[in-house]
Amino acid sequence: MSNAARPLSSSAHLSSTTDTASPLDAANDGRPADPLPIFVLTPELRARIAREAAKLPPGAVKPMGSYASDQIRWAGGLLATAWGDLPELVGIPIGDDAPLSRDELIVYGERLEYARETVTGAAPLDDDPKALSDDALQRALRGAHIALSNAIPLYLCGRVDEGAEQTRATCRTIRADKAKKSMSEHGARLNLLLDSTSALAPWLGRLPKGEAAAIDALRRLHPEWVRREQIASGNAPPVPSDEGADRAWGSLTKTRERILTAGRYLVSGRPDRDGAYRAFARPTPRKARASQDDAKRGDTKGAEAPATRKAPDAPSNDATKPVIPSNDATKPAPVTG
Repeated sequence: MSNAARPLSSSAHLSSTTDTASPLDAANDGRPADPLPIFVLTPELRARIAREAAKLPPGAVKPMGSYASDQIRWAGGLLATAWGDLPELVGIPIGDDAPLSRDELIVYGERLEYARETVTGAAPLDDDPKALSDDALQRALRGAHIALSNAIPLYLCGRVDEGAEQTRATCRTIRADKAKKSMSEHGARLNLLLDSTSALAPWLGRLPKGEAAAIDALRRLHPEWVRREQIASGNAPPVPSDEGADRAWGSLTKTRERILTAGRYLVSGRPDRDGAYRAFARPTPRKARASQDDAKRGDTKGAEAPATRKAPDAPSNDATKPVIPSNDATKPAPVTG
């Protein structure tokens, strides 16, 4: 099958590929000779899936709601379960259609990766930032924040000075704080970190997990985010509605329902597989889970408030004080890429 992603080991560097997947066992389409692939989309394949999603009829496109990332993770688990059960699933007809096949799961995996990119903002940003919807802009900018706040502590490995500790605290705060109202502050702090040490951005750019693209996204998108915050209500230009994620999710609907239907039939009457093909359920908030656990134990006093960790000291708000004190671009980085 053209454009299928090849299986890679978990330690392999991911890169775009158009290699065909390993051949099937000739005796049984349900016995793939390889594990579940890691799907990495080529620009051509990404564009083709986007065109297919754009052609979906209105009835096939429904809003993902507030749990888009959770739905993507659930769909990935569903794919892994079906891949493991494929030898049995290929023998189960589904209505008037053919049974599930390995090729169908490969296509589903490619579309799921496209949906993941769209929902998380990980897809390459070819659009003008001003043309992005608020949701798409926030996803892409948040993705850049997370990528950089995960990578910067690697640069500081071995440093124990106050500036390094303050920077680590800043990165922890950025990773933990998902509030929309904090986006501008987080972006400003990351830009300050990058500007305060001339060697930092080039060092991050040598890392293998897209940090160079994250720096580019931060530089391009942060000003647009700040601009929108500063525009008075009613004076902002109209922003297009965000249908990209909903259409990407809609492209999965048919195969997802086929997997659930065949999978539930397969595991019915097997207590050890109960819930293997369960529909998506919204995650239960932590307090609600605690109350449910207390109710099961018969605790009539109510749930005790969970202990909270002390948050790290907030970094200085003095924008004139560099968080990484060293500006010596000639000083060797503590970690080489």
